[in-house]
Amino acid sequence: MPAPAFLHSLIPHNAPTPFITLTYAQSLDAKIAGPGRRQIQLSGEESMLMTHWLRSMHEGIMVGIGTAVNDDPRLNVRLLPTEEHTNTPQPIILDPHLRLPPSAKLFKTLRDPETPHAKAPWILCRDDGDSLFDERRRALESVGGRIVPVPMPNALSTLPRILDELGINSLMVEGGAQIIHQFLTTPTSEDGKPLVDLLVVTVAPVLVPDGLAVPGGETSVDFEHLRTEVMGRDAVMIFRGKERCKGVVQL
Repeated sequence: MPAPAFLHSLIPHNAPTPFITLTYAQSLDAKIAGPGRRQIQLSGEESMLMTHWLRSMHEGIMVGIGTAVNDDPRLNVRLLPTEEHTNTPQPIILDPHLRLPPSAKLFKTLRDPETPHAKAPWILCRDDGDSLFDERRRALESVGGRIVPVPMPNALSTLPRILDELGINSLMVEGGAQIIHQFLTTPTSEDGKPLVDLLVVTVAPVLVPDGLAVPGGETSVDFEHLRTEVMGRDAVMIFRGKERCKGVVQL
């Protein structure tokens, strides 16, 4: 199945860099995980495939350490045709205290002959630590991880500059709850503008009464609705952040 045509118009040709897309799936009652942060499958097949196409259109893909530990994601484009696997984005984990286990699937895929284009994760962590921290660092480096020390706790406020230094011009961010909240409420320190350029929310026709919702609070992003697409059973709602994309031309 080819990429949905509407995806190609989402990132303008003169978009600001780094261009940041925030995406997540939620239930009708705005839950993104089950009770106790348990991972649940919300997206249907069609919207999940769309998400993998969207991943392939970004240079990097980021999750927080909570998602990395709870969901153990591979952050690749395995659902796409084989010839598209060269477009696997660079996995980036926001992990201040280096809690990512060396046994994570992100490392196992590096040794799997069926995923020849897998990329070792880059791990953004605090720039100071004790002997236990150094031990964790060596363990992660021994299985292929790249450790990137950054100033904490304000890593997100300087994220555009960090991404620029890492050579990442476009980043897709996928949950969980805390990192979604942070991206929606944290302005950058350099220019005071919001972090998010594009917001893609998949709404599944299910209810999760005791599930986990994204923490509330006033967002720093002023969004405008671009379009809503029906993907199988799901509705995919797409919004553009007005401030950072002001003046850009849509293709």
